[in-house]
Amino acid sequence: MFFVISGYVITLSLASKKSKNFGDFLSCFYERRIRRLLPALALFVAISATASHLFIRNASQYYITGALALFGLSNQYIFSQQFDYWGLNSSMNPFTNTWSLGVEEQFYLLFPIIAWLMGFAQHKTHGARNLFVCISVLAVASAASYVYLYQINQAAAYFLMPFRFWEIAAGCLLFIGSDKISRIKLQLDKIPPSLVFISISCVMLFSRNNPLPATFLIVLLTSFLLLQLESGQGLFNLLTNKYVVYIGLISYSLYLWHWSVLSLARWTVGISKVTVLPLLIFIFALSIFSYEFIEKSSRGNAWSTRRSIAIAKGLLIAIGVSTFTLSIGSALKSKFYLGDIKPKDPPINPLLHSTFHVMGDSHGYDILELLKINGTYKVSSYIIRACRFYFNNSGCLNHKKNLNELIKITKPGDVVIFASNDLPYLRKDPEDASTMLSFFELVAPRLRAKNVLIILKLPHPESNSPNVGNGFICKKEFFRQTINSGCFVKGLPKNKFLFNREQATKALIHKIRTTYPYIMLWDISSVVCPGVECFPVTKDHQYFSDGSHLFLSSGTLSDALTSSLNLLLTSPKK
Repeated sequence: MFFVISGYVITLSLASKKSKNFGDFLSCFYERRIRRLLPALALFVAISATASHLFIRNASQYYITGALALFGLSNQYIFSQQFDYWGLNSSMNPFTNTWSLGVEEQFYLLFPIIAWLMGFAQHKTHGARNLFVCISVLAVASAASYVYLYQINQAAAYFLMPFRFWEIAAGCLLFIGSDKISRIKLQLDKIPPSLVFISISCVMLFSRNNPLPATFLIVLLTSFLLLQLESGQGLFNLLTNKYVVYIGLISYSLYLWHWSVLSLARWTVGISKVTVLPLLIFIFALSIFSYEFIEKSSRGNAWSTRRSIAIAKGLLIAIGVSTFTLSIGSALKSKFYLGDIKPKDPPINPLLHSTFHVMGDSHGYDILELLKINGTYKVSSYIIRACRFYFNNSGCLNHKKNLNELIKITKPGDVVIFASNDLPYLRKDPEDASTMLSFFELVAPRLRAKNVLIILKLPHPESNSPNVGNGFICKKEFFRQTINSGCFVKGLPKNKFLFNREQATKALIHKIRTTYPYIMLWDISSVVCPGVECFPVTKDHQYFSDGSHLFLSSGTLSDALTSSLNLLLTSPKK
């Protein structure tokens, strides 16, 4: 709906402007877009990133989304991360909603150039006709691509501009051809506009059940509504009421702030009957402030009287705020996080003079973070997410480089931990065990010759994932007094896991024990699943942030895991 309206308004804007030449036309257009969009967006990103740092631990993915939003690229990043816009995970990212702004901004890069080349922006005789034909062809191609791609790659069809081009184009075509479709308008006038408006609302409410036809229906109904609205109609009078008009004026700020506030609420106070009204008041207060003090001032001479300075100022603000946002996630990390992530009674590393080198995938990253949180371990990282430590295929080639570096820099007394929760792969493909053995055949003797301690972390139990957007909200904090009921899910039997692990790894473990008896096997099963069933979260403890990754925001779990590691390190070795 908003794409159609945006296309209509932007074409109206181009039709009313006269420019000296192409350069003057483009600079004028982009200056207006920068003034209109960037100041409020920069404020929103800066404040939301700061709040995220205070209330969200390890929000690096979110900071990247916010930083790229300033350059109209957040939709590309969200697509690359394969977000489901309506899924639980996307609702936890304060910047997910900026994907649609990215689509519009990318459209704005293309559309004015087409409008000029077709003669429309130059107000030539056949400019409108030429633009109508060109945009029609592109819109048909875009819509066809959208339908085709939706069947095989919904994320691409949803988030990427070429496949949403047709929706904004519909508004453009509606404006250009509005004076040529009087007969259609006569027929539409027989339908009450309020009925069309109600129909749009109903389709939007139920669009998740049939999103593909719903998208086309919303575009069509919105186009009908724009053609129908005239002075004197009841719906027109309602939409031009001063209070509704004001909501329209602050709509851009509302669009920005509503998602961020609700997302951060999920991380903190939650969304409930008790909190919904204060949250709505807060959203409107932020939006009104943004409109009155940021949007208004940026559109006037206070921003700049010179076009080049206005554009340069916008670019500098975008670069500055994006740099600030990314630095929060990299340089500061969790330094000012207000939650409690410190170990309760941290065990002391028994090998204080040793460096602990961790190699693996995202589960290896968990072990790396565990040692960092403890604070007494000197660590070195060789982590490649989604790449098991013994893999060096096309997607994991850096493991080979990491391995060479690891063997080169380790010194006597150092500890190397190989960690990947590889049971699903070992069960699925017996060749995985052979690959791991080949890896140790290459690596283990070389590390042993340097008097380096080698630890292989065994697969640990998994659980059902918490039915929430992010498992880290399943821990009580002073700003999160109520735990979402979705955190508490049905447990998985521990005995079944132990049986499956025995069947899948028996020959592998036997081979390692007999061929490389100096490799220490680290089993944390009893720590992360102390009972007969395995849960991500219980009333008193947190074990997993999802179905398998360790819940390292729990100081109690961190202490238990490092105690388990220390016990292994101090046990008699062969």
